[in-house]
Order: sequence, then structure tokens, then C-alpha cells
Amino acid sequence: MKGAPRDEDFSDGGRRGDNDVGGGDAGGRLQHPSEVIVLVFTEGKAFVELQFHGPPDSPVPPDFVTDVGQKQDTAIKKALTS
Repeated sequence: MKGAPRDEDFSDGGRRGDNDVGGGDAGGRLQHPSEVIVLVFTEGKAFVELQFHGPPDSPVPPDFVTDVGQKQDTAIKKALTS
């Protein structure tokens, strides 16, 4: 997948959402109908994909996904500068 994910990247009904994580141009949150959220972002030379799985009919809260993603982004920034 090159660049930010698009709705059509999930052929089975997933959708793209915005995300506030990472410093690159690739980024987004894809929510799959089976309660899987995939957060992708770039930071420097790093491309990150985080998957969050929840029980049916109980999606992972978007603020939790963003919080975990921002913490991962911070860790990556530290690793890239050391």
C-alpha cells in the first residue's frame, strides 16, 4: 500500500478514518466491520501498522487507538533520534 489508505483498500466494507498520529503523509485508521481497527502512519523512515481487535459489536474506542498510536509514535521518534 503506497500513501494513505483508501476506503477501497478494504474490499469487504471497511472504511478510512482520520488519525492524529505520525509525521508523514501516509496515515489513517481503517475500521473493518468485524471490529478490527488498523492504524497506519509514518514517522521519518518508519512505516507503522497497528491492529486492534475487539469482540463483535464492540469496536475498540477511537480515542484508545489514537492514544496507543501517539505513544508508539513517541517511542519511534526517540529511537530514530538516538
